[in-house]
Amino acid sequence: MKIEFENLGPLEKGELDLSNLKNLNVIIGPNNSGKTYFSYFIYAVLKIFYENIGLPKKIAKSLLKRNENYYSEELLKELPIIFHTNEKKFENTKINISLDITDKFDSVDFENTSKIFGINNIYFFPAERSGAVLFYKQLFQSGNDILRKFELSRDVNILKDVSNYPEPINEYMKFLNRNFEDRNETEIYKNVFVNIEDIINGEILVRDDKILYKNKKDFELEMGLVSSTVKTLVGFYLYIKYCAKEGDIIFIDEIELNLHPRNQLALIKLFNILTKHGIKFIVSTHSPLIMQEINNMILYEEKKKNSNIEKVNIEYNVNQNYGIDKDDINVWFLNDGTVNELKVDEEGVETSTFNKVVAKMNNFYQDLYFLDED
Repeated sequence: MKIEFENLGPLEKGELDLSNLKNLNVIIGPNNSGKTYFSYFIYAVLKIFYENIGLPKKIAKSLLKRNENYYSEELLKELPIIFHTNEKKFENTKINISLDITDKFDSVDFENTSKIFGINNIYFFPAERSGAVLFYKQLFQSGNDILRKFELSRDVNILKDVSNYPEPINEYMKFLNRNFEDRNETEIYKNVFVNIEDIINGEILVRDDKILYKNKKDFELEMGLVSSTVKTLVGFYLYIKYCAKEGDIIFIDEIELNLHPRNQLALIKLFNILTKHGIKFIVSTHSPLIMQEINNMILYEEKKKNSNIEKVNIEYNVNQNYGIDKDDINVWFLNDGTVNELKVDEEGVETSTFNKVVAKMNNFYQDLYFLDED
């Protein structure tokens, strides 16, 4: 499914080809360039046309018609709901959807379609995740109270106080309010728990309907007392521990949020491990360190058959699973109102938006250091 769009928030024009969705999809660009808007848009498309394709019978039946205009209209109608904003925000938005041969639904069994695209579930971890973990219960209860008042009074004015957060944030709130205590640990968690527990220096527990953090000395803390790193990663930890399955698609906004450089690199390595378990990622970042680590993984994959690679493995404590194939990476660069897919080759991807800033900073230091006195 190829989607062309115009006037999507700060994005004047762009293109999205979901048939080209890779294991690791990275969104980069300056502040206020539309990265969150673009993430929400991809999320909307996947939620409407992929994850739930077999549920709404009206949509399911219409898919047989293969009417591409219909899909565009459906998506436009859903955008104000996903973004939780006024319809006028999208009155100038234009969407054109073209179906690929893999999107033809003639032989689809509409009674059992949850995995016809290889997608299991979709999870979104928003940039607001570190604050949400402190107030998720109060906000969830507040929403329930408002709906109860409406049920009793039928006064529509009451509904104006219902959450006005975009759908990805609301979904994250609901995720944190799940009953995790009755769930078993996933097989994926059993394979990677060492990696994520090394990042947060402990583990996340759920006891008596409370999310708790236990450090490596077995000292337990409630979420109001933990570090920003733990608050940022608690939802992702719970996902891996209790929900992770092959076919999941994970969105994470600003993956470097509150993370020391060491943990930024550890997290992107964890993502790479998880892609090998069949999980896809769509993430945004401002971190040149993360992009350099991705380039390192791409170049390693190209060089791992080199006879001297064992020296690198020992010196940098990596193994053959460290690398990632260049064909498993997408990088979208958002700038000046446009979306551009960057070229990824055997040496990685050129990210001039970071490189120019870093180079200027380093040059400034060098010029100061060697500055001659009069």
